[in-house]
Amino acid sequence: MNEHKLLKFVLDVYENDCQYLKEIKLDDKDTKRAWGKFSVPNTCYAVKGRKYHLNAAEVIIIYEQIMYVTLANLFVNGLDELKKIPIDTFFPTVVDEKVLIVKFNARFSQPVANENFTGVFTIEKIVSRKSSYFFYTKFDINDGTQVAEVVLCVDLDFLSA
Repeated sequence: MNEHKLLKFVLDVYENDCQYLKEIKLDDKDTKRAWGKFSVPNTCYAVKGRKYHLNAAEVIIIYEQIMYVTLANLFVNGLDELKKIPIDTFFPTVVDEKVLIVKFNARFSQPVANENFTGVFTIEKIVSRKSSYFFYTKFDINDGTQVAEVVLCVDLDFLSA
């Protein structure tokens, strides 16, 4: 399944006002890397009527959106020796219930204009333990302006039952 179809599945999980990932490009050579274009035109986390910049709560949401497309590509298409999961199981079961952010470490060195920015999502390492996969990831917004290093756990114990 291609990146555009996967993006539609991911964004369908979010309310219209929170569909921040506008474009995505999965790396053809490195299946663990994706580039995204984002826009967060409105926020629920600032005083109404005031200008604001991208904040930490929205960074988590945009991280999730690019991460879900990348993970769906890996699992649904059975890439990188990961267990192949049918699309109708990945959405909604894995997305809604089986992905846990274990650690989220972010560095915000400068504000990011919320209307138009880019991000690169990279899975740096995958560790498999029993029925779980641990993904060590990095999300780089605007060439290092804001960076999140995140560890995820995807628990697939329900597939072996």
